Amino acid sequence: MKICPCCNGKKFQRIFKIVKFPYITTPIDIYIKKKISRDKKLNKYYDNLENLFCQKCTHIFLRQNPNQKIIDELYSRYYNYPSPLKDNFEPSRDNEFLNFFFKFCQKYKISKNKNIYEIGCFDGYILYKLKKNGFKNVEGCDPSLGALIGKKFGLKINREFFSKQKLFIKRKFFDVIIARHVLEHLKSPLNFLRDLSDVSTEGSLVFLEVPNGEYYLKYGLSEVFSLQHIHLFTIKSIYFLLKKLNYNLIFFNNKNSNLYLVIQKNNPLKKISFYNSNLIEKFKKNFFLNKENINNIIEKFSNKKICFWGAGGFACAAFYLYNVDKK
Repeated sequence: MKICPCCNGKKFQRIFKIVKFPYITTPIDIYIKKKISRDKKLNKYYDNLENLFCQKCTHIFLRQNPNQKIIDELYSRYYNYPSPLKDNFEPSRDNEFLNFFFKFCQKYKISKNKNIYEIGCFDGYILYKLKKNGFKNVEGCDPSLGALIGKKFGLKINREFFSKQKLFIKRKFFDVIIARHVLEHLKSPLNFLRDLSDVSTEGSLVFLEVPNGEYYLKYGLSEVFSLQHIHLFTIKSIYFLLKKLNYNLIFFNNKNSNLYLVIQKNNPLKKISFYNSNLIEKFKKNFFLNKENINNIIEKFSNKKICFWGAGGFACAAFYLYNVDKK
């Protein structure tokens, strides 16, 4: 990418450049790991990770797009998020979103008769809770095996990637669209939001949730950087992206690690003032402090066995970004 996908800026700072970073940074079953290990083309599951920071709008993005075939394979075959419906546990991140969603609907008097569509819904936990709360018309799509779990709970979920064309053919249009932790994985967030506009009704609402780039930079946290995350948004970079579209930013919350946004179709974008907080300087300072602290702790247990709980993004960050010895 030669220009920023959000603001078309051309001045960047490099955050990371890591050679041979793994595509799979989420937990996978051990038998799948063994199967992949036997693959003669094992190197295809690694690529260079190079993140750039836009000096104009604070957007973070990969210099080079990842291999889309591998990304699609990862989500459709190897994605292994635990199912709160099947495994009977309370997912804190999902429940936080639901709490926000219900409060927003109550405040703005959103009818429970609205047609709601969730993109990337996995097992449909959010849709299931919406139905329990009285929302009558809910459905979704997800390419992973999670979609089959949701169907067993009586949810209308298609096991597929989002397709504007398929919804067009079925003449389906939605009043509310939910896309949580989807936007950062797409090569063109701009085209995706345009497609949403084409399958939504006049004045429809889109609820977005993405990792909060400003939060991760501010505290020097690196587990969010991966080949799966093509983009890392801040509220400022989202604002520049929306300026290219016919959406208004109705609400946002950027205080925590996840950024909540509600945007509305066919509404002029209101002006927002931004504070320039030297994010890259803060990131570099805190990243090296975190790196030093982590390695000091590990050094104390150098003769012990150490386990990274979760086997996900932080473990990969520890090995590839904090340079923790895998042994």
